[in-house]
Amino acid sequence: NREKCMASVAGQRGVEFEHIYIEASERPERLKVQNWYESISAHRGGRPIATDVVCLLDGDDHLPHFDVLARVQREHDAGAWVTYGSYEQADGRSGCCASVDDDDVRTTHWRLSHLKTFRMGLFQRIDVGHLKRDGRWLAHATDLAVMFPVWEQCPPERRRFISDITYVYDLAASFEWSATPYDLQHEAEDVAYVRGLPRYERVAAL
Repeated sequence: NREKCMASVAGQRGVEFEHIYIEASERPERLKVQNWYESISAHRGGRPIATDVVCLLDGDDHLPHFDVLARVQREHDAGAWVTYGSYEQADGRSGCCASVDDDDVRTTHWRLSHLKTFRMGLFQRIDVGHLKRDGRWLAHATDLAVMFPVWEQCPPERRRFISDITYVYDLAASFEWSATPYDLQHEAEDVAYVRGLPRYERVAAL
């Protein structure tokens, strides 16, 4: 819930950060990826810095301890531009994250999951049209729509898989827990759309 999520972030130590929390229920007309795009773009009062690190945490999930952001920061201090993994479900079951060596992530099993972090400069290069389908913000496949482009742009030596548990995922509060067959069909269509988008060129600098 919100309180648990907020407390898990507020207690983070050893790193400076800005926490932007968006209560989706107060903006029912706005989809998650639109909130991400507009909030990240407005970072630091409209002055985003390419080397800044963005972490994505859903409001119904939480960080498992108070050294998560410091753990992620160590990877970025060592040269990472993108990090992913690892999470566990609220009942203790393991998540889907695993080390990925393949550049062609659009055709392989999804593993680039929580905790997802990346440099602002990679996000800034995402074509906003690729966060939409038929002119509308994507309702599903939002993690894929962001992580595929930042991964493809990132040189392999700047990608990091974190095997330590850095995220707790509340399955009971998730879309997949309550989705109807219609919802799942719509999700599958969004996933197929995102997987079929053009790959991004690798970049040498942020």
